[in-house]
Amino acid sequence: MEIVRIELAYDDLKPVIENDEYMESHRHLRRKSFLPVRPRDACLEPLAAPGFQLIDQTCRSIVARVDEWNDFLFVFHECVRGWVGGAEKVMGRPASAEAIERRQALIRAAMNRLFDGAETFDANWTYLWARRPD
Repeated sequence: MEIVRIELAYDDLKPVIENDEYMESHRHLRRKSFLPVRPRDACLEPLAAPGFQLIDQTCRSIVARVDEWNDFLFVFHECVRGWVGGAEKVMGRPASAEAIERRQALIRAAMNRLFDGAETFDANWTYLWARRPD
């Protein structure tokens, strides 16, 4: 959205990102596909209810390729940038081919901006091992 705010090529989208109700409906779709980062305890609580006990935990950093992450996000463009042209699950109609191209251009621009042209980044993963006492 920052790119939309500063790039003249996206001036027509400025009123879109200022429409709180419209943007919230698309944020809701995104949250259904991309769960927010949660504290570790939020993952442990559901395990504790049926009696699981934490045995071990490990955090690992994995080198990920920016171009592969970009490709992944392209597949989910409707959830990531569905507000560009409207997501079918929100609006009840598919977006135009032009809107999809603009979504992909925005995703690519955001990746370039976020990773400052780097080819890789560290993705951090937390692994939890738990067992039931029986």
